[in-house]
Amino acid sequence: MSIKANRLLFEKLATHAFSPLDKSNLNKVVISANLAATSAWLAFPGFYCHRQLERVLLNVSEILPVSCLSHQYGIPSSIDDGRRVLHVLSTAYDVGGHTRLVERWINNRLQNERHAVVLTNQTELGFENAIPSWLLQAVNKAGGECISISDSYSVIEKAQVLRSLAYEWADIVVLHTHPNDSIPLIAFGVPDGPPIILLNHADHVFWMGSSISDSVIDVRKPANVLTKGRRFVRQTHLLPLPLDGAPEQSKKISREKIGIDNDKVVLLSIATPEKYEPIGEYSFIKSSTEILKRNLNSILIVVGPDSNNALWQKAIEETNGRILLTGLQRDVTQFYSIADIYLESFPFGSFTAALDACLFGIPVVKAPKPLSPLLTVERYNGMSDNAINFESYIDQVENYIINRALREIDGEKQKKDVTDNHVGSGWKNKLQQVIQSVPDRHEVKFGENSHVDKFVHEYDLILMEMLKQQRRHVQMSRFLGYYLPKLLC
Repeated sequence: MSIKANRLLFEKLATHAFSPLDKSNLNKVVISANLAATSAWLAFPGFYCHRQLERVLLNVSEILPVSCLSHQYGIPSSIDDGRRVLHVLSTAYDVGGHTRLVERWINNRLQNERHAVVLTNQTELGFENAIPSWLLQAVNKAGGECISISDSYSVIEKAQVLRSLAYEWADIVVLHTHPNDSIPLIAFGVPDGPPIILLNHADHVFWMGSSISDSVIDVRKPANVLTKGRRFVRQTHLLPLPLDGAPEQSKKISREKIGIDNDKVVLLSIATPEKYEPIGEYSFIKSSTEILKRNLNSILIVVGPDSNNALWQKAIEETNGRILLTGLQRDVTQFYSIADIYLESFPFGSFTAALDACLFGIPVVKAPKPLSPLLTVERYNGMSDNAINFESYIDQVENYIINRALREIDGEKQKKDVTDNHVGSGWKNKLQQVIQSVPDRHEVKFGENSHVDKFVHEYDLILMEMLKQQRRHVQMSRFLGYYLPKLLC
């Protein structure tokens, strides 16, 4: 589909939302807004924020009954509490970066803070997702509660519960919600109450929330350019991803456990399967196959994809089985502990995975000739720039394969730079600066867009093609199949 076709789909799905507000059936209005936002997220329509759609939800927020809905939830408080931070997620996943980000933020909390979590949609499309035990553990250590609002509540009622919990308990609310989640806009679509920070974890796609965000946190500089230029936000800050330091492990012992010879050079890459899907000739699978053919003493471990994919099957055959696919894994520590070189996934980089590799002292090779700065990890000390073509990229990888000393030198440089910015006191100091700049009370309004770099406009077509390659239309079909009957009833 084209951007024009995607926009027409958005407008069709938003029909009920853009009609005169029917106060007798607010849930239908919200479902229409959800469907439209879902299509904008998964089938790029040419914009990253839609003010009219958000205003519909702000109108719903304004007529939300003042009387508090009687509900079963609460977060204990004490006069001895310091700052109370409420994290809001749509769904918490056992595998996936944005839930881990919440856990790492909580584990690296500032002094005298309590943290709690609210999940607005843990029962996703009728499927009950288990709350990760490691998230529950982090919240418990931070003196808070992890509340999953029951799916027996309507969307409007969930928004009432969220507003109630935030007003009664929180000093700051941090949104980590899905791009199409309307509940925060309804809950916080009126002034006053605690200030709202939106953590921009979906920085490459459309999302809702600009109007209610007192501050938007971007975790990468290219994303910050896009935020300022295309999302109508009021205030933005750059805050690196919080990371945990890597455990000390013996590479030799780790390799012995899984039967990999110590003289092999192990290449590693970690990402969800769709991030490796080629766009035209831009193919991680093809380039890594060529690297292994030229370097017979090396093997490649790829965490995420499995061998059901025909392109990966062919690559495994062409390299005589020297590509090992593990599928998705909850714990990837063992793979970092045996690796010599880390290859960034492409066309779409997996940024947290690359930075974690740095913390293990594994030198990272950035993607060659990236389609956009939004799709590759930023450069850290000890990293080479993105190669200008595939031959230069292969040269970068081969330099590490044949030169162990270079691997160790660059790996240590990268480890130090990432540690200084993402771990412990270095990250906490940056967080403190962000918190100090957040307004005391919540406001509701859009900001103005600034001038944007050329790459932002060029990215539009890349994003549309990438979503198509990742078969996001299949994901959208699931949303439509679940919500359309609710809209039509």
